[in-house]
Amino acid sequence: MMIGHSKNLFKLMVCLFCLSLITGCSDEVDDSSADLPSIGGGGDSPVEDTPVGEIEQSGFWVNVQSDQIDLYIDNSESFDSNCFIDKDEAGFVDMKCYLDIMEGDLYVHDLEVQYNAPPGLCNYVYISPAWHWNEPVGYGPSTVEIWLDASGDTPIVDSCHATHGNIPNDGAPPLPISIAAPTCANHNELTDTTNPDGPTCVYNRSTSGYSDCCLGSYTKIVHSDDGTAVSTTSSVESWGGDPSSCLSPFIGNGWEHFNAANFPVPYIQHVPRDSSDNPTGLNNSLNLTSNASTSKVTYSTWANHYEGVTTALPLLGPHYHTEFYGGGGESNKPYSVDPITDLSGNSVRMSGYDNGAWTFSCLDSALEVKQRIKLYVREWNTLADFVLYQTSGGATYNPDVTGSEGIGCDYDDVFGGSCNDLADFGDILNGPGNYNTSPTPTYSEILPFFPNVIYE
Repeated sequence: MMIGHSKNLFKLMVCLFCLSLITGCSDEVDDSSADLPSIGGGGDSPVEDTPVGEIEQSGFWVNVQSDQIDLYIDNSESFDSNCFIDKDEAGFVDMKCYLDIMEGDLYVHDLEVQYNAPPGLCNYVYISPAWHWNEPVGYGPSTVEIWLDASGDTPIVDSCHATHGNIPNDGAPPLPISIAAPTCANHNELTDTTNPDGPTCVYNRSTSGYSDCCLGSYTKIVHSDDGTAVSTTSSVESWGGDPSSCLSPFIGNGWEHFNAANFPVPYIQHVPRDSSDNPTGLNNSLNLTSNASTSKVTYSTWANHYEGVTTALPLLGPHYHTEFYGGGGESNKPYSVDPITDLSGNSVRMSGYDNGAWTFSCLDSALEVKQRIKLYVREWNTLADFVLYQTSGGATYNPDVTGSEGIGCDYDDVFGGSCNDLADFGDILNGPGNYNTSPTPTYSEILPFFPNVIYE
């Protein structure tokens, strides 16, 4: 597995330079790309070659077109079938689609994701973005109470206690908490608990070059005994975290739809009509800015597809885990997609939609879902396997080839690099080892299952 900040930057720059050349990074690259199926899916579907802005009449669909790179988008239920739902489809279709693309192309090029609502089918198109946590996130306690011995030159912490609630407090100072409340050292979300200025939240790693991902505010109560009298102060403090700095892939990529708490949110578009009886339809696109044009290093943030870990719990979903603390909730999604709760027991399930996929929903005038398409971006590590997947009709599938060039893939070992030159989300999730499914994993056990890419 490659974490984004761990690979040699010089090697990356050289490889990316080579990727821009027609001959590629190796003089032995198989020129099989000439045999690739049609870009955008197979058959004679009207999805192909419809320009952005030109409304197509026959169906609700999603596509990505490019004259500069080879990519392939299809319905997961039927290989070589477009990501297309016929306008006359009587029943509800919840379609899952894959955008298959080479890792170098995904890193270097923007992706323009096109969507089409034909006349008379949808009143609105609702677009939900795929996102996950780049770093572990959580809430700090709602109250911290400290007893200081201030009789000497340097204050000493006699005791520190803290409480937490299920939601951040509203800023109103509560009554001092009891000395019998849990000590700060017994709070998994706190560290540096003997600091006279107060403990540190484990989700705040700003001193190590990462982000402050500790959310919420708290009441800080300090009792200071100078040997003659005890003085008490109370103030409302912020743990300082900003969720938008802890998200992937929206850091610096131009997504414009966030709520007041800086979380990415879906947006809705009206499907125009000329008159009450003449709907005109909608054909539009959203742009996913290339990672190479930003400061993201060796990490393909748009590649949201991942395979599940099935060895330990094959019947319980791809990344089954129970709630960190309390409640008994469970999820089959990774920690970084659906943490459920943080180490303090606070909920961090911030979205009411499936943020694991790019979701395009066709809604009626009552905002009921008529049709839905979920798009997953799957990057491939070698051209040979990408071509074989397509020429075999999907029978041969191996996008995540690992190993050294010249050993694990069919290329010369020009730079002594890896077949997997750019990490994707799946590398993070399936790389560290066994996925911890215990009800109360430690912070160190959770930490490896986040990309933790440093954005310089």
